[in-house]
Amino acid sequence: VSQSRYPVLLRGRFLKEIPKRTGRGGLWISRKGAPSRRFIGEEAWLTKIKNVGFQEIQSEALSVRHQAELFAGASHIAGPHGAGMANLVFATRGTQVTEFFNPRYVNTCYWTLANSTGLPYTYFLGSSRPRDLPARHGDAEGDIQLDTETARTALSCLADSS
Repeated sequence: VSQSRYPVLLRGRFLKEIPKRTGRGGLWISRKGAPSRRFIGEEAWLTKIKNVGFQEIQSEALSVRHQAELFAGASHIAGPHGAGMANLVFATRGTQVTEFFNPRYVNTCYWTLANSTGLPYTYFLGSSRPRDLPARHGDAEGDIQLDTETARTALSCLADSS
């Protein structure tokens, strides 16, 4: 099976039919229940993005079929880097993807997935931790915090394409 066939096989396994997009609608993949890579200030951020058509989900609380349906019907998928983004395999070609990273850990696996399945992709780097805290190279567990200007730019990006 070629790599490009994997999304088709997975979609056929978990989606009875491809949901139609119902206009605007974005998904925010929250990591608030995760032990790492949480989005600092997420509650305030959620208020802003819900105003531009996003709904929050926590992938680990949903069945795979429900996740597949949500991702297939979304016009935009956004959130901090984490396993919930693996559901991009269910997204419909053209769905915008926005991923957020701790600047000490950038993993391109979901960019690769988005690129191979026809999903436009954008990413934002959060701010570094305060200087008085030790930092490790490749801080895969670091939380994500956006500075004011990056948050404003990211919100504009989400609002324009949801």
